[in-house]
Amino acid sequence: MRIVEKIYRISGDWARRQTKHGNPPSLEQYFEERSETPNIDYLKQNLATLDSNIASLLTHVSAMIAATGVLLIVFDDQKITQAFILAEMLGYCLATILLILNLPYHRHAPHKLTSKRTLLEAYYGSYLTRRHLYVTSAHLVLALTICFAVTVFAHLLFVFIL
Repeated sequence: MRIVEKIYRISGDWARRQTKHGNPPSLEQYFEERSETPNIDYLKQNLATLDSNIASLLTHVSAMIAATGVLLIVFDDQKITQAFILAEMLGYCLATILLILNLPYHRHAPHKLTSKRTLLEAYYGSYLTRRHLYVTSAHLVLALTICFAVTVFAHLLFVFIL
């Protein structure tokens, strides 16, 4: 369990550093832009939506790993196509790891509370971090899915048509 917690914290620390570079809105700006009163329940609802989106993306990634596995067998005699598909499968495995690390395996609550941060600020920081990990993972999955489609299309075009 300690290894999982350490990996979880490392990914969270990386996402927090990346989030700061993106200059996210302050807590006040965030709620003001949404015409909402600052409250933890609103952030918990957003975290639950994020969990749902992650689960949906994991379903897609699982299907794509299965599809790439089948295509590795189908294109057994085409080594170049197999190399592309294997690279895509490895990318999907990386995306799976990122998505799983983004799921709170034991709680929604932020890991650290300090005297300088309120509970609302801690939840907002957790939301920003997890949202960044999700967006990064979603972009990776989008790019891999496009590559997968292009690989299959190119293979079919060059092998069966040309």
